[in-house]
Amino acid sequence: MITLAPCATGTAKFDATPAVDETPGGGFDGHLEHHAALCDEAAARRVVEDYLGMLDEVVRDPDHRVVVYRVAGS
Repeated sequence: MITLAPCATGTAKFDATPAVDETPGGGFDGHLEHHAALCDEAAARRVVEDYLGMLDEVVRDPDHRVVVYRVAGS
């Protein structure tokens, strides 16, 4: 699930900063902080969806080289 939330400081330090953290239950929680003037909500959502899609492919075929995975839109 992808949910949107404003940056805690109100400004991004970089064009885009991804982060993934492990949750206490053994899952993962991630976020993408992005510069709103350079990347709109739809583009940020696509970046996250592409990343999740690549992770799905890696889980399905862990022996495949990462450089071979297709990124949506490419």
